[in-house]
Amino acid sequence: MTIWLPPGSPAEAALRAEGIAVNDRWSSNGRDRRPLQIALLNLMPEKAATETQFARLLNGHGRDVVLTLIVPDNYSPRTTPKEHLDAFYRRWSDVRKRRFDGLIVTGAPIEHLAFEDVDYWPDMTRIFDWARDTIPSTLYICWAGQAALYHFHGVVKSAMPQKLSGVFQQGVKARDHRLMASFQDVFPCPVSRGTEVRGQDLPRGRGIQVLAESRQSGPAIVDDGPNHAVYGFNHLEYDAATLGDEYKRDLAAGREPCLPENYYPADDRSLTPAHRWRHVARRFFANWIDHIAGIRAGDTQRRSGPMWWRANSDAFTPDASDIAVIHAVVSTRDGCADSIGTRLVEIGQPPVQVHAESAGKGDLRIALQLPTGGEEAMERAARAVAAVPGVRRVTYRTPEGAGGCLVSRPRADSEPEDDASEHRHRRVA
Repeated sequence: MTIWLPPGSPAEAALRAEGIAVNDRWSSNGRDRRPLQIALLNLMPEKAATETQFARLLNGHGRDVVLTLIVPDNYSPRTTPKEHLDAFYRRWSDVRKRRFDGLIVTGAPIEHLAFEDVDYWPDMTRIFDWARDTIPSTLYICWAGQAALYHFHGVVKSAMPQKLSGVFQQGVKARDHRLMASFQDVFPCPVSRGTEVRGQDLPRGRGIQVLAESRQSGPAIVDDGPNHAVYGFNHLEYDAATLGDEYKRDLAAGREPCLPENYYPADDRSLTPAHRWRHVARRFFANWIDHIAGIRAGDTQRRSGPMWWRANSDAFTPDASDIAVIHAVVSTRDGCADSIGTRLVEIGQPPVQVHAESAGKGDLRIALQLPTGGEEAMERAARAVAAVPGVRRVTYRTPEGAGGCLVSRPRADSEPEDDASEHRHRRVA
């Protein structure tokens, strides 16, 4: 398949030289499906190299991809010529109304700064919220992962005694997760950072799931379903020579860096490092491409467990479906959405599909498809959902059209604390 890149960009030339099919204009002529629209918000100092790395990984997974390069509105790089940005990049405000299937936000060499001290931090917070509200899945890499986690959950980064650089083995912690499909139990991954997010600092009960981690380098890949985010604190996108180039740059700057661990053969800088993580990076991005393509197609049954993604508002109309479905408006606080799934599993009615979209003012609108079980079973499931703290309204409907509505109301002191006491029930046709 083909990847579309800005015409004349260094990434286009590099991929063409490697024999990869690249176009600079997309046309629907003769194509039965539109390509995936992916944005790359590139904050790395070596812009051309980073563009090429991600373009290479996004290509060749059976789907056409259009890659749009963007930067924050108030971003002024020190190492990239203005002509390069003007020719190949768009400012975020110019594309924020476009429909993207996925977004990648790279790391940035600013981890020594407090987040609020970054010149373009106000832009980043708006971009984080925009991505959460409009894009099915966003990959936040290294500093961007730390920044988004801080913005969404208040998790602070911690300074390390010395920059950690090298290739470290990561252990898979969630084998059944869609992004970990076909992974071995452990895999190598480049690490290059002076700050970290500690596993014990990750919030509990808010939809956070560690997918892979390392004893030496901590959490590696973390899924944040409610915010449609994946935090990758390391650098699967790196080429074989990237860690070495960074090491030499740090040496030239007088930073006295340590030799990257597990990188040079026999720790001999004269020997060429092997690209040992290439197949892992290809597999991870293939899984991510498959995930966002499935979201767009409405395919939620490829992986075990519920999948979170945005849906059209029409999907939440109570009489719009011929399936067994529960619709709920819930608070985003205190892991309410995750508690719903847990409650349904506990009563033996786990959802087959889960859709979620922002309802504004700190609420989510959720649609859950359940295996058919008749009106009595659906009412039981709806009451279980309604009993979860933070649920404001629940509507349920069987394939035959029977259903009801449970609406929250204050409970009198004399009322018993059971599932039904907090709600009133009425039939809907």
